[in-house]
Amino acid sequence: MKIYTRTGDDGNTSLAGGQRVPKFHPRIEAYGSVDELISWIGLLRDTPGNESRKKILIYIEHQLMKCASGLANAADDSKLAELLPDMDCTSVVEEEIDRMEARLTP
Repeated sequence: MKIYTRTGDDGNTSLAGGQRVPKFHPRIEAYGSVDELISWIGLLRDTPGNESRKKILIYIEHQLMKCASGLANAADDSKLAELLPDMDCTSVVEEEIDRMEARLTP
């Protein structure tokens, strides 16, 4: 597979469903930012001393991957609901924050 198209760059890119959008489209920026966040969380997850946080960090990575997939797919995609984060995602993360805060010294 070649990494170039020989057709030039018209300033557009494809979403996962094939829809073409400008490279400066907010969805492209958004899923790029989410992808960077996933990378940072992966780095934190594998940093020595974070073993106790590994499970929650993997969970957060998976939820963010769903977000990025949703952003990369066309808005009218019938499978979009499958690409959304779990409904209890916020409460799972809040519970972990509460556990961490409980260990902090005032």
